[in-house]
Amino acid sequence: MFIDRRTDLVGMKILITDDDTATRKLYREVLELRHFAVEEARTGRECVDLARSHRPSLIVLDLHMPILDGFSAARELKTHSGTRSIPIVAVSGASRDHETEAALEAGCDVVLNKPISPRDMLQVIDGLLEKARAERLRQFAEMQRQESDELITTIFPDLHALLTPGVVPTDIQIRQLIQGMQVTVCSYCSRVRFPGDWRAISTQALEFFESWTTISHAVCRDCMAREYPQIRQG
Repeated sequence: MFIDRRTDLVGMKILITDDDTATRKLYREVLELRHFAVEEARTGRECVDLARSHRPSLIVLDLHMPILDGFSAARELKTHSGTRSIPIVAVSGASRDHETEAALEAGCDVVLNKPISPRDMLQVIDGLLEKARAERLRQFAEMQRQESDELITTIFPDLHALLTPGVVPTDIQIRQLIQGMQVTVCSYCSRVRFPGDWRAISTQALEFFESWTTISHAVCRDCMAREYPQIRQG
């Protein structure tokens, strides 16, 4: 049986675009067997509008349709920031090289020629979805790295003061050191206990500690004297 149940792709939204009702029905049945969520468009214009409003995971796009053909629809999708990253599987009824080249130039990722076997369609869709997900993960990891770099740069003085006096660590060494670090924060004034004293730090530094270290709470000497005057300080 051609159905390969990939549970990691279940529920992803596929937008089918074809002006032929029977073709859309066939594609829907194949995709729903794999538990994809399926939406339909009858024209290139409907495809572009639905893609912008519903953000599907992938688009199956017939190249020859009324009211904006597939080539034009693909170009619009790839020039709009909200739909630029959506993979497009173009479907053509004519297996001509120049048409395939034109579709790829318009922004389609793959061109399939009719008739298309369900197995071939699903293999192509699986491959594009996996590739798109890997790219999203790569972009997320890169975004996290950049945010971490910016935080390290912003709060370097605070982190440096928290570490061993006299040592000038690199940002990589700081990252390694803070993984298992426990930071003590005053419950009243949010100052941090540094070697020898309590010191106010930037909001960014405090947020960094809360995200990347283990936070414990205590009461600094000043807040203890103010809040609990009945307790004698040693």
